[in-house]
Amino acid sequence: MQSNAKIVKRLIFNGLVEHLNVKEATILLGPRQVGKTTLMREMQKYLIENKKIGPKNIFFFNLDILADREIFQSQKDFINFLRERSRNDLIYVFIDEVQRIPQSGIFIKGIYDLDLPVKLVLSGSSSLEIKNKMQESLTGRKKVFTVLPFSFEEFLDWKEYGFKEVVFQATLLTTEELFRANYYLNEYIVYGGYPRVVVEKDVEKKKELLEEIYSSYIEKDIVGFLKIDDSLAFSSLVKFLAAQNGQLANVHQISKSLNLNQRTVEKYVGFLEQTFVIRKLSPFFSNAQKEIVKMPKIYFLDTGLKNLITSDFSKFKNRADAGAILENFILNEMKRKLKIAERINFWRNKSGSEVDFIIRVGSEIIPMEIKIKNTDFKIEKSLRSFCAEYAIAKGYVIFSEGQVGKNDALKINFLPAYKIPTIAL
Repeated sequence: MQSNAKIVKRLIFNGLVEHLNVKEATILLGPRQVGKTTLMREMQKYLIENKKIGPKNIFFFNLDILADREIFQSQKDFINFLRERSRNDLIYVFIDEVQRIPQSGIFIKGIYDLDLPVKLVLSGSSSLEIKNKMQESLTGRKKVFTVLPFSFEEFLDWKEYGFKEVVFQATLLTTEELFRANYYLNEYIVYGGYPRVVVEKDVEKKKELLEEIYSSYIEKDIVGFLKIDDSLAFSSLVKFLAAQNGQLANVHQISKSLNLNQRTVEKYVGFLEQTFVIRKLSPFFSNAQKEIVKMPKIYFLDTGLKNLITSDFSKFKNRADAGAILENFILNEMKRKLKIAERINFWRNKSGSEVDFIIRVGSEIIPMEIKIKNTDFKIEKSLRSFCAEYAIAKGYVIFSEGQVGKNDALKINFLPAYKIPTIAL
């Protein structure tokens, strides 16, 4: 099971290169070390090889390099630079670490509004800074693409070329294929999808890389940009949330447990969301008298980072939090599939009945239950109750390993977790 040496084509790549034909600025937004710079370099290569754009019409600035940063000290100088080079044709300007430009939002807006024949592609490793400095200034002038760690599909692409097609296309896998699929699933859930972590083969070095990613995040995004003085309290909250991953997040109880002001907890949770560390999952409800409608659940955008924070890299099926971390994996995969107009929630009523995920696609409601084992294709009472109450057209039970199945009477599909990228919403 050796890694192939090719660069994995990210699932977001086609959308990025299509947007190169659009006037508005392209912004790559996401956490640190997820491959934004690599994507920009691949876009540059695409322009040269596929669109036959001359290298003289493509400019790449990495503002971590002092020499590249010099020209951005004056907006006037940079405008003159662009005018000189775009006299005869459209030029493409890639700016990495764009947040290093002083007043970057106003700087870029001024250039965009001159309507020069310039296509801007921007990214930065500090998502908060880009959001804070540029989002409002570039309203109506940009499209944001969120770049995340490798999906499970991208992970499989890297690990074993061609195996993804075997896993996703075959209805039933052989015993050997099933073993490999579960082997890869375990590695992905335990160590996550950060590209450098995926590529690294040594498990101890994987842990070191995750520690480096997390430390960089705390030092640069949280303490550096947000100026949080009490970084210890912030770290304590992150550890608390990681330990409670997938459970209802009661802000009052969290603040009491950590001896923190409730507003501080809410603020810190907001920062964690904005910096792509956690995501909140809100409850689904149609009858506020029956269902719990206030408290969300909190999950992590990368299970490897979550496992680093809790210092638990054991095989996921052997863990006390096996169910929650499998839910976390499924949620992250499903979020990649959902469009802006579609939503995912959880359902829980006051009698304790619960369905892990409720997916809304247009007017359709699709329930999804997550189980560690489901060898007998059993449907739990909670899922039966929800299906009866909402007259669903289809639903899913996802479990850690096994083969595909179906209950036609209740319109429930049974899928092993390794097939989640193939799910048809």
